[in-house]
Amino acid sequence: MTPTDDLRNALGALSEVVGRIRGNGWTMDTPCESWSVADVLAHVVVVTRKFTAFAAGHTDSPRARPLKYLDADLPGLLEHAALDSARAWKDCDLARICHLPFGTFTAGEAATINSMDVLVHTWDIAIATGIPYAMPPQLLAPAVEMARRLATAEAVAAKQFGPPVLVEDDGPSEAMLLGLTGRDPRR
Repeated sequence: MTPTDDLRNALGALSEVVGRIRGNGWTMDTPCESWSVADVLAHVVVVTRKFTAFAAGHTDSPRARPLKYLDADLPGLLEHAALDSARAWKDCDLARICHLPFGTFTAGEAATINSMDVLVHTWDIAIATGIPYAMPPQLLAPAVEMARRLATAEAVAAKQFGPPVLVEDDGPSEAMLLGLTGRDPRR
């Protein structure tokens, strides 16, 4: 599988979880400090749009734009973001260079960053709402490798990630990805 396949699959899994949110699920607190389920989903939409703009060739230095989502159809926004993402990444040269505030990456690595973000935040939403979710195992190795690169002491200090949670180092696993990104997989 390619990094773009991984991203498409991660977004598909998120859509399945989001489709099961009911009632006050949108206002539930998540493991992301002071973020509700709606806040986390809005973040994922914004990040996915940012990387979609890069994949579509609109910019080599994508930046997130705030999303005004009060009373917005967040599941609909996610659906559109996922469709736009799939279209943009389909023809993207994976060797193209993406300049982010925290480093320079190939397009393939940028897709993996987006996938990692989606995987972890899908877990956040699932934990908050009580919806069963297991990360697709085939997506874990690249996501764990990217988390190892990105979840540095500087990134933790900048509040991009929570402090790492120690887990058994038995190779790429859901627990490893969660621990590297500051989440306690035992929740």
